[in-house]
Amino acid sequence: MDKLAYHLNKKKKPSKTEGKFLYYYPCNSADKANYRVGDKKYIVIEVTENEWEALRELDRFEYNNWHKVYRHNEPFPIDEEMLSPREQQKWINKEIPFTTLSIERLDRVRALGTLTVQERKVYCLCVDDGLTQKDIAEYLGITQGAVSTTFNRARKKLDAYNTSKDNAPDDIVWALWKIFMRDYELPDFLDVEIEFVIRGIFNDLIPFINWFYSIGELCRYILWYYLFDEDRIRQDIEKYLSTATQEEQEYFKDYYGEQVPIIQGVYVRLCMEVKRREANRLQDSHKAIDGVYTAVEKIAKRLNLSVEECLKQRLYPYLAEKRKRRLKEFYRYYTGKKLHE
Repeated sequence: MDKLAYHLNKKKKPSKTEGKFLYYYPCNSADKANYRVGDKKYIVIEVTENEWEALRELDRFEYNNWHKVYRHNEPFPIDEEMLSPREQQKWINKEIPFTTLSIERLDRVRALGTLTVQERKVYCLCVDDGLTQKDIAEYLGITQGAVSTTFNRARKKLDAYNTSKDNAPDDIVWALWKIFMRDYELPDFLDVEIEFVIRGIFNDLIPFINWFYSIGELCRYILWYYLFDEDRIRQDIEKYLSTATQEEQEYFKDYYGEQVPIIQGVYVRLCMEVKRREANRLQDSHKAIDGVYTAVEKIAKRLNLSVEECLKQRLYPYLAEKRKRRLKEFYRYYTGKKLHE
């Protein structure tokens, strides 16, 4: 943590642009600095008031955390008091390059800038400082219920920011995947729609999985196609059928001829992806399936069950209940009626 930058940024200096403020990023000689104080170099940017507040919040956490971590874990230099401020700073932050941190940091700042002050405090105290709900409530003088509500509201806003159309497609897909792994569902019932597509290719799912390094990679591949390449469905189907063997054409007609276009499109795109990987001399494997089996095996051992018993008695019922609940919510949302079992 650069102490001079920390104190410069505390002053909240207005920039030439009305309503914006200056923020000082420390950098090294490899970066193109636009501000210097002695031998220290900085990149100065203009930020909105919300972004400045978010940056200051991060600065405060970083300032405290760097000193806490290094004071407890780094050897204490016996001549520390004889070192110059610049030399002390090198010992503290190990000269992390500006270019390594600036983009991710600024993006996080902009995301945090979408939150209210209270939401930002609760979120940072929980995520950055690792405080419990009880500790945060005591620190801010609010109830634990308010902490929970505020944190969930902040997380939803950040999810919306990370999945907005202003982000790169790769980033959006990864953000959605992280949300799904955290909540087991996606915004706007996207998980139900993707499940519908996967069910449509279920009979061919295992062969496809064997060409991906994980089930997650396969799901993200389908999600990408569903979100960003849906307008190419007809083109992909025509391209696939023009090069497919007679047997492949007949299989497509028999099993996917009556399916909705998105399922047809996902199937042919996966077929083409498998052929592309084969052409690049990649090989299929059971690594993804074996990984799932190993994970279930570990759980089953702790429960004193066989893998088959664990799947039938624990995993399948749990997943079925989760998916059934989402299907009911989906049906109620779009029809206004309850789905009868």
